[in-house]
Amino acid sequence: DLDVALALPSPEPDKAWKLALKLAGGARDLRLNGSSEGYLAAQLSGRVQPFEPGLPASLKLNSKRFMPWSGLPATLELDQWTLALDGNLDDGFDVTSSATLPGTEGPVSLKLTGNALTDRARDIELQLALPDASQRQARLTGEVQWLDALSASGKLAINRFPWYTLLPGVEEPPVKLRSAEATFNYADDRYKLEL
Repeated sequence: DLDVALALPSPEPDKAWKLALKLAGGARDLRLNGSSEGYLAAQLSGRVQPFEPGLPASLKLNSKRFMPWSGLPATLELDQWTLALDGNLDDGFDVTSSATLPGTEGPVSLKLTGNALTDRARDIELQLALPDASQRQARLTGEVQWLDALSASGKLAINRFPWYTLLPGVEEPPVKLRSAEATFNYADDRYKLEL
């Protein structure tokens, strides 16, 4: 077993970011357990096979509360956040994540799935829903590429989802949006949106 302490660059200048990890196993099958402190308070566990083709790896992260950036409103804090990655560099890493957002009128559940590669993320599905009414939801599907230039495409479907509860100070609009679908594309610094 090997204990490792790392200091990572933090996206927030006033919050340090430290990892304390315990490595176990051998060079062909390395396991890790540990914690993250400061910028991201979380528990981590994972496994990597460094000498196998594609570098197969898995990682699980659990955090009671995480605010990715201090400029975001408190309604977008990730509560009871979980993240799991499983895969390799050749086929990508399957990503599964869930959290609860506080919202202004009660919690909103967040679920994210997709596949992440070194140059893109594909099969992305992000779903926001009210916990007591799963039919009131917003669903975003699509893909993002970033190797040569940033591009994204996808579809957004809203079904009676109270989007305004995610932003403090925004009141319910006088006109209620029951449902809407939109496709979008971003490439070469240009947006295209169809409703």
